[in-house]
Amino acid sequence: MNRYSLKWTELNISNSNIIRIFVPLINQFMFQQNTNIALIVDATSFTGLVDKPSMLGAFLFNNMKTIQLTRGKEAQVSDRDYEFLNSFKWQAHLNSTSGRWYAASSTNKKFMHRLILGITDHKILCDHKDGNGLNNQRENLRIATHSQNMANRKKAKNSTSQYLGVHKTQRWSVVHWMAAVQRDKKVLRSPQFPFTSAGEILAAKWYNEKAILIHGEFARLNIIKENEPA
Repeated sequence: MNRYSLKWTELNISNSNIIRIFVPLINQFMFQQNTNIALIVDATSFTGLVDKPSMLGAFLFNNMKTIQLTRGKEAQVSDRDYEFLNSFKWQAHLNSTSGRWYAASSTNKKFMHRLILGITDHKILCDHKDGNGLNNQRENLRIATHSQNMANRKKAKNSTSQYLGVHKTQRWSVVHWMAAVQRDKKVLRSPQFPFTSAGEILAAKWYNEKAILIHGEFARLNIIKENEPA
């Protein structure tokens, strides 16, 4: 099945008055065979979709195909890999620890994403940039260490905060927000922040700053709306 995905790409454009070609481009896209068409937008309008809302960029349409799995799931793959991957039978596999779905071979249980990158060494991991284990497009996959893979994890379901890396802590009868960034077995902890909405946001921003320093491109960041109090 043919589908199209959106990929965020930053543009080095200094003119902030660039025209936003939205509906015309979509209409044009529907009638063209070439799928590498960009919608140029100001990311401040998409604060819920990008980690750097102050950047100007483009959403690029990428040619994508889907492979049907079991349990009503499907995997997204790059056009170049579709014919090869579709020659195998695949099933949906749920990782009970992370809660993520993956595509695994029905015969040898090998994961689709590892096959795409040619990974055979069990010590080498594959990281899904967007956190979606069924998005196996090549641009969404990268080789990673265990520490890097863990850095791109999602917020735990039982977290006391709406933000990744932030948690409620209590000393005696005083409650605060704190944040922590971990790499391997080393943990960097934040100072205490007031147990208020503003304090929770400060803790989330502290986490973002330290996560970038420690994990680099593998850091999964909190998305904080610009209109929220700091």
